[in-house]
This record gives sequence, structure tokens and C-alpha cells, in this order.
Amino acid sequence: MKSIKEVSEQVEQDLQRYIESNYHLHHPRLLNEREQLMNSGETSTEPWVEATPTYETGEQFSDLGLPQEIVDLLKDLEDDGLDIYDPPYKHQADGLQSFFNDEKDLIVSTGTGSGKTEIFLYSILGQLAREAQRHNTTDQRGVRTLVLYPMNALVADQLARMRQLFGDENGRETLADRMGRTVQFGMYTGRTPYHGEFDVDKNTNRLTPVIDRYLNLKEDRRDLYDELDDMGRIPAKDLEGFRSKGQLRETQFRTQPGDAELYTRQEMHGEENPHGGIPDVLITNYSMLEYMLLRPIEQPFFEETKSWLDADDANELNIVLDEAHLYRGAQGAEVGLLLSRLLQKLGSPGIASGISSRVQRWAIILRMQHRSLLPNSLQARKTTSLLSKVVK
Repeated sequence: MKSIKEVSEQVEQDLQRYIESNYHLHHPRLLNEREQLMNSGETSTEPWVEATPTYETGEQFSDLGLPQEIVDLLKDLEDDGLDIYDPPYKHQADGLQSFFNDEKDLIVSTGTGSGKTEIFLYSILGQLAREAQRHNTTDQRGVRTLVLYPMNALVADQLARMRQLFGDENGRETLADRMGRTVQFGMYTGRTPYHGEFDVDKNTNRLTPVIDRYLNLKEDRRDLYDELDDMGRIPAKDLEGFRSKGQLRETQFRTQPGDAELYTRQEMHGEENPHGGIPDVLITNYSMLEYMLLRPIEQPFFEETKSWLDADDANELNIVLDEAHLYRGAQGAEVGLLLSRLLQKLGSPGIASGISSRVQRWAIILRMQHRSLLPNSLQARKTTSLLSKVVK
């Protein structure tokens, strides 16, 4: 852990690096004056330290009564050096007990920095651990977890956490040992290249510049590349193999063995791409989900997920609604109806008659800021009402 002095110096260095990279100067005298100002401490002040109350620590994973396979996976990932904390905060422990022991859906509404993200990440890992223990459908494609965001900026932020967890080499191998294959995730939004079927010309125009930029950065500035990789800003995949520079264009930009992240839409479509396919964790926004429900090219997402649900009665679709406090009024109604349509697409009983497949339990987690959902408030009642209508 870094000291206060080290953190303060790092913040100052980051600011100076930002100034130098974004505000270009050419005149030697101006460059020299700016450097002198930076060295004299003009870009920072002495740090002020404010002590804030910490969240109450709960019991260790092994004392929560969770299924042993979940505890074992979380402990192994902690040993791999990932951001798994044992013991968790008490509200995190309560959430895990309610989710796995009592089979309740969750509304997570705690303060900034309280570990709301960890609750749904631990839940995703727990679901994977239980499926691996049954070992009936681990080799079958299908969305295990749908993470739904209201806007792309939030998708990109949480994508970094997915890369740090599922894309880490040690964590990837730990999960693969249990599942018998690499657990994969993918971001599917308007920013995900590109719409349509696999096209070598579109690959050249849209993918080559981006991937080459990553590879050139790795070669020219390895220190910066590693720093960005640690922050989850580099795709969690074999970029050299994905690029396949010098190979036939038809063989380029294909998923490589061991890739945790599916970077393009075509990787998730699985067209002549044996190491890709429907991701286990799908990260998207509600606007894109609506398009996906309508367009023929994305129907395999729902068809294969429905087949996976049918294959084992214990399989459950885990849905995470992040920033759920934004879903109010007309937008909240729209998202509620959208999830009902998704439920119908997967053949939930009572909604789509005559369809044999079913969703046994929707494992839903609503994640929101604590001030937006106060006890006994009108917003609390509206949110709970929305949740109950969606899952019925």
C-alpha cells in the first residue's frame, strides 16, 4: 500500500503528464519556464488528510454459510492477487447471504466507495462456481449474466473492472480450471465495432488502426502500456494473434485460444470463429438491448441463452441493473417493459404460452447511489414496484 506522500506525488506526476501531453509548446523558453514552474511545486499543494468512517467489516466468506464451491473460488481468486477481499464489508456479506442462501433478489444502495460493484461481481463468480460444480452445461454457449447500464460512459468504466477480473492471467486460469474453458465477456454497444457480418474491408478500415495503435504502444512505450493494462484500459486478449499481421485477411481478427474478452460484434456472433461465440457476461445498455431483441443478426444471443436455460433447471440468468436510480418515470417504465420483452423472448411461462423453455428465477441486482433510495421514500416504493412487476 502506498503512503500518503507517495499518493500525493503520484497525483502531481499524473497532472504534470496530462498538462505536457495536452498543451503542446514549441518555443524553448516557454518549455523551460513551464518545467521550472512544475519543479517548484506550482501544480500542487501540501496534502490535506481527512479521516472518514470506514464501513463495518463482516464475517469471512467461510463463515457466511455460502455453498463451499463459491467460497473456494473466491478464496482462490484472492490468492491470485485479484481485488477479492476477505472478509468483505458487512453489507456485502449480507448481500451474498441473501442472494445465495435465501435466493432473494437484491437492491444495493450504499455510499460511494462502499463496494457495490463487488457485490454483483461476487454474485457473477458465485453463479459460475455453482454451474461448474454441477458441470452439466459448462461447455454450452449462452449469456449467464446481463449487465445493463443507462449510458455508454458507465459501460466503459465497468468494462475495466471486467478486464481486471476475468482478463487477469491467473484469474482466467482459475476460472478455466473449473469451467473447462475460458470464461468470456463482451461489451455490446454502439461503440463496439462493427455492425453486420464479418467483412475484411471493414476490418482493415475500422479494426486495423485501433489494434495497431495498441501494438505500437506496447512496442514503443511498454511502461505506459503495462500501466494502462493494469488499469483495465487494454483489451483482455492476445492482440498479436488477433491482429495476425501478414496473414490472409480472412484469418485476421479472429478470437484466439484463451481470449477472455470478445472485442468485436463478429467475435460474439461466432461466425467461423471457433474460439468465440455468445459471451458468458454481456455488458450493454438498454437502447442496444432493444435493438438486439429486434434484429435477426443478434437472435443467436437469445436462442443460445434459452437453450442453456433449458439444459439444466438449476441454470439462472443473472441480471444487473446498474445506476438503477436513473430508471424513473417514462424511462423506468420503458426499461421495465424492455425486460418483460426479454423475459418473453426467453420463454417465461405465463408470458409466452406454448413455449417449452422457462426461466426458473431471475437473479436481479439493482445497483444505485444510496441517497437516491431512502427508506419509505416514494422512489423506494416505485423502484420496488418496478422490480416486482418485472420478475413476476
